[in-house]
Amino acid sequence: MNSVRLWVLLLAGTSFLGGLAAGTLMAERARVQQHVTEAFPDYRGLLVRHFDLAPERERELRNILTLYQDSLTEISDRHMAELMSGMEPELSQKGRHFRGLIRNHLLEEEDRPTFDRLCASSATFPTPVD
Repeated sequence: MNSVRLWVLLLAGTSFLGGLAAGTLMAERARVQQHVTEAFPDYRGLLVRHFDLAPERERELRNILTLYQDSLTEISDRHMAELMSGMEPELSQKGRHFRGLIRNHLLEEEDRPTFDRLCASSATFPTPVD
């Protein structure tokens, strides 16, 4: 798997368990750790436009993407001395996990088939490959 496809896969895998106690805690953590630049602004914009997300869900998505970027940074820092092949399985797993969170917890049930079609037909939303 080439690195561009891997990073695109990782972007597609971002999400957050909205409404759960753990999600609330993570969202608060994301607000406290404000970043100078927004995490994955193009991806966020694409999801907001395509699924017409309400402002509350857009804020939740921003928090998800910030947490995802933090997670990627943590993994990268731990594996900096290793080759990319050592990181790939863990990053792919994270991508699949966060994509599942977006699909199953952020999007409304009626939007999930559309999200699945986007994932299957677009390099921006690739279907994870084990």
